Amino acid sequence: MEVRVCICGCGRQLTGAKQQRRHPDCRRDERLARSKRWQAKKKLTDPDFQKREAARAASTYRADPELARQLLRDGARERHARDRLAALAAYGGSCTCCGEARPQFLTLQHPNKDGHKHRKELVGPRHRTSAGAFLRRLRKAGFPNDYKIEVCCWNCHMAIDLYGACPHQTEQPAG
Repeated sequence: MEVRVCICGCGRQLTGAKQQRRHPDCRRDERLARSKRWQAKKKLTDPDFQKREAARAASTYRADPELARQLLRDGARERHARDRLAALAAYGGSCTCCGEARPQFLTLQHPNKDGHKHRKELVGPRHRTSAGAFLRRLRKAGFPNDYKIEVCCWNCHMAIDLYGACPHQTEQPAG
């Protein structure tokens, strides 16, 4: 039996009907992207689109408020994860001290300890300075490096904040 692979380049093997050329997940992703492009175009060309979308969202909320809140939370969680990964990649992608590269362990650090000032300048004095808002503004600003942001793993970040230096930098090599 011939092993077929999805034509989009994802490398997934295809099973089922012989005429199938794309993996079902890839087809779903393609439909979603096409729908988002259509919505973006519609926003620009149809003046009543936003009113209809607001009415649709309100009816969804009235029908099932808990589901609507869950959808909002899920969307915010996905946006935050996407923005965080983009920021980590833009500022180096691995810990500047120990080289840790797993994104689950990485954080953004202001080595001059001016992070609060930077967040207030970037987000604004009257707005929340949550991590999500900060990451969104960094992305929209093109990930500037005017405050010398670094990527640090959580262990190095906490050691620098609590003790002034990371053990990776202060320990003498054994030998």
